[in-house]
Amino acid sequence: MKMNGSSKRKGLFFPLLLVGLGVFLLLINLGVVPGTTRENLLLYWPVLLVLAGLDGLWRQEGLVWPLVVLGVGVLLLLGNLGYLSVRALPLLAKIWPILLVAIGIDIAFGRKRSGWYLVLWAGLGLLVVGMIFWLAVAFPVTLGTRTVNFEQNLEEAQFSNIQLNVIRGRVILSGGAESDQLLAGTAVLPLSSSLSPVYTKPVDGESSLSLSVESNNNPLAGDQSAYEYDFKVNSRMPIDLRAEVVIGELQLDLRNTLTKHLETELALGTQNLTIPCIEGLDVDVDQALGLVTLNIPRGCDVTIRLDNALVNTTLPAGWVRDGEVVSNPNVSPGAGEVEVRIGVAVGAVTINAID
Repeated sequence: MKMNGSSKRKGLFFPLLLVGLGVFLLLINLGVVPGTTRENLLLYWPVLLVLAGLDGLWRQEGLVWPLVVLGVGVLLLLGNLGYLSVRALPLLAKIWPILLVAIGIDIAFGRKRSGWYLVLWAGLGLLVVGMIFWLAVAFPVTLGTRTVNFEQNLEEAQFSNIQLNVIRGRVILSGGAESDQLLAGTAVLPLSSSLSPVYTKPVDGESSLSLSVESNNNPLAGDQSAYEYDFKVNSRMPIDLRAEVVIGELQLDLRNTLTKHLETELALGTQNLTIPCIEGLDVDVDQALGLVTLNIPRGCDVTIRLDNALVNTTLPAGWVRDGEVVSNPNVSPGAGEVEVRIGVAVGAVTINAID
C-alpha cells in the first residue's frame, strides 16, 4: 500500500545541528577555526535560525514562515560578520509583528500547494523577507536616551544589602565609591524610563538599597547596547549584592570590594564576573542562555559547583574537575575559602585564574 502523499517528512534540524556543531567544535579545538569557543558561538549563533528555516521548508509545513526564519538568520549572521550594521536583539524587538504576518499567510494559503497558489505563496514569503531586510537597513532602532546621575550615601551603615534590577542593557559595577557613599554612578536610560531607588536606613548598622528601572514603553524596544548602568560601590564596607538583568550584559569587578555574598541572574546575554578571594564569600550565578566568564584570583581556595545543561566549560590549566565540582589544587597559604555555584541552561562557561 502506498503511503499518503501528505505524510510529513522527518525533520532535519536536530541532525543537522548535531553534525554541524560537532564538526565546528572539532575545527575550533584543532585550531582550524580561529578564536575561542565563546567567541565563535557569539558570532555564528544565527546559523540556528538558518537551520530551523531549512528544516521547515524540508518538512513542507509552511513556506512563508520558514522563509522568514531563514531570512532573519541570514540577516543576523551578516550583521555579526560585519557586512551589515545590524544588532540581533534590537532588530528582533522591532520586526516581531512581521512574524505574525508570516504565520497568518501560511494559515491562509498553506492548504493550496499547486499552480498559482504556490507561486503566490512563495512570492509573499520572499516579499516578507525583503521587508525585514529593508527595515533593518532603513530605520535606526536606538531610542532616545538620557543620562541620570545617582548617589546613595552610607548614613553610618556598617553593612548593606544592594539589589540591582534591570530589564535590558549593560550593568557595570566595581569598587571605588567615595568613603561616604554606598553606591554612586550614572545610568544611560531610554527617555521613557527612570531610576527607582528604594533605600532602608541602617538598623543595627545594616542598610538596604534596591535600584530598579521603570519604563512607560515596551521594555524590550530599542538598542539594548545603548543603555548602560555604570556604578561604583563602597570598597570599605561589607556588602551582599544581587544583580538581575533580563537581556544584556553584567560586568562586575568586585576585587576592590568586601563582598560577602554575590547573586546574579540573567535570562539572555553575557556575564563577566571578577570576584575577590575573601574568606566566606559565596557566589551564585544563574543564566538561561548565553555566556558566563568567572575570573578568580590565581591562588584562591575556591570550590565551584556546576549545575549546567547544554554548556561547554573551559577551566584554567591544572585545575581539577571531579564530576560537577571544580577545585583549585594550587592554593596560596592563607587564601580565603570561596564557594561558587554556576547554573547555565544553554551556552558556555569560562573560568579564568587571574593575578
